[in-house]
Amino acid sequence: MLFEARTVRVVLFIARVWLSSVVVALRSFVPDDKECWLLS
Repeated sequence: MLFEARTVRVVLFIARVWLSSVVVALRSFVPDDKECWLLS
């Protein structure tokens, strides 16, 4: 049970770090036309 909770915590932490890096990459790639790029 404890190991399971620790694994879930690690997975959530990795997912949070990965999502933040993806958001930073998207911001650097599409600084101006973010809405137009998302809609197209």
